Amino acid sequence: MLKLAAALCCLLLVVPLSAETLETNSKAPEWKLADNNGSQVVFESDQRDKPAVLLFWATWCPYCRALMPHLEQLKQSLPENSVTFYALNIWEDGDPAAYLRDNNLSFTLIPKAEAVAKMYHVKGTPGLFLVDADGIVKYQRGSGAKPQEVVTAIRRSLDQAAAR
Repeated sequence: MLKLAAALCCLLLVVPLSAETLETNSKAPEWKLADNNGSQVVFESDQRDKPAVLLFWATWCPYCRALMPHLEQLKQSLPENSVTFYALNIWEDGDPAAYLRDNNLSFTLIPKAEAVAKMYHVKGTPGLFLVDADGIVKYQRGSGAKPQEVVTAIRRSLDQAAAR
């Protein structure tokens, strides 16, 4: 089953995106879901004072597993609580809470986030968006972007926002 899921993930990454995409510099869709502890997360109102990284992922996705430690390093290098990191789990057949715990990842886990993935037009994993404090999409991971390229792009966007 895991091999089939990984193959599907790879296929989704090479399928051309439809005309429906979320454009950079557009307003990020608002959503409301429970986190892994059952607390309600209302995105955008919960993050208006700071940027947020939205990572759409699954435990079976090898690209997610490669990217997540880099995102954790980025999070740890930033001033505490300056950026919120959401791990929006989608298309899951494993235990996302255990995965985060076992890999020392400190993101806010949002399980069963398929409806939000649809709002953001996520076609494959990992899907990643940087939303600024005004609720505007400033970066989204392109298909095939390597972990260090993603981190560099996020850091560049955060630095540009801080310079304003």
